[in-house]
Order: sequence, then structure tokens, then C-alpha cells
Amino acid sequence: MFSLSTVMILSGCSAMNENECRTANWYSLGYTDGMNGSDMANSLSNRVVTPIDLFSI
Repeated sequence: MFSLSTVMILSGCSAMNENECRTANWYSLGYTDGMNGSDMANSLSNRVVTPIDLFSI
């Protein structure tokens, strides 16, 4: 999971596919983005996966 976080930080959210969106460690990604002043929620707003979808896995 750490390597996924590292890849996401280096390449940006646009590199995530739907499966990665569903299985990502959102706490870690959100914390890291917040510390860097980023907002991943806006980057994912055009994706098929919504936050409520993450709870129905």
C-alpha cells in the first residue's frame, strides 16, 4: 500500500484507475495531500467512483 501512495504522490491522481480508487488507503492519501496543500477529492470528482461507492465494496 505504501508503494501505491508513493506512486500517487509522484504521478498525480489522474494515474488512478477505478480499482485503485476503490482500494486506495484514503486516509493516508488525504493526509499527505492535506499536508502538501492539495485536494484529491476535486481531482477524483470526474471519476465513476464516488465516496459512497467505497462503502459498498
